[in-house]
Amino acid sequence: MTLKASVIVNTHNRPGYLEGCLRRLVRQSVAHCDYEIVVVDNSSAQFREANRRAVDADDSLPCPDYVATAVSALSSADVVLVKGRLVAKYEGGDPDPDLIESLKKPVQGGYLIPDFTVIDLGSERVEISPEIAYASNCAFKKDFYLGAGGFGPDGFPAPFLHWNGSGEYHYARAAPKLGHVIWYEPGMSADHIIPAARLKSAFYFARSFYYGIGGSFDLIAQGNQPFSPASIRAILRRARTAAGHVRKARFFEARREIERIRGFVSHQLVCLRRREMREYCRRKEWLSFDFSAVRPVGRSPARSQW
Repeated sequence: MTLKASVIVNTHNRPGYLEGCLRRLVRQSVAHCDYEIVVVDNSSAQFREANRRAVDADDSLPCPDYVATAVSALSSADVVLVKGRLVAKYEGGDPDPDLIESLKKPVQGGYLIPDFTVIDLGSERVEISPEIAYASNCAFKKDFYLGAGGFGPDGFPAPFLHWNGSGEYHYARAAPKLGHVIWYEPGMSADHIIPAARLKSAFYFARSFYYGIGGSFDLIAQGNQPFSPASIRAILRRARTAAGHVRKARFFEARREIERIRGFVSHQLVCLRRREMREYCRRKEWLSFDFSAVRPVGRSPARSQW
């Protein structure tokens, strides 16, 4: 019998959240024989036994139409990637509403919170661009994913920050180039738990440093050399933005821009010194890359952007 879907759950050091996620996935409106749940455990050793128990004890609290909605949305021949709604659930209680409003970015009649990968574009199915097709709560056709070269490098913590790069955008950007479309599907909704640590300034500054690395990666991937004219323009643009924030006494936003510049420049320096890093950024396919072989490179700050 052919499976209709594989639901892949990545987990890192959070067995309690894993259990809650599995409870919602185990009972769906499609038959059990039509889908599988694959848990990818990237946890530290002390959490693995708890994760195993969570998998073994898996039973109740269904979100009944999640898999069925994803399968239905992908049934259209030209649709290869579907992005579901992600609703923020704050672990530490209700955050400062002014902070949340400042983090929101209006888009297509709804909003994003990129720092949390939260997205809500309303209650209608709409076509979206690859830039907002975050990997969290996505469904895609296997053949398309494999043909597009898989998931780009992303998710590296310190001291491996400089290996971060294209992530889901590697395959998402391939969709329109191949004549396919990406949908936002409100019926494929999921809660996204935001840990209390993500409401502290240190998280946002670390996240901005990570964004800077990603911006540098993109320019190198496009064939630019480190500190090319395109890179210098990007640095100057960020510097002008930071100065504008300072003039308006928006010091938090100014610091975030400065951290983006720091991340960008540090990645450019690594690529300037190491040819293999430039070649790494310019890869077109990631399924065959041995990520277990990467080693710390550059001067990564000992902090997490996750």
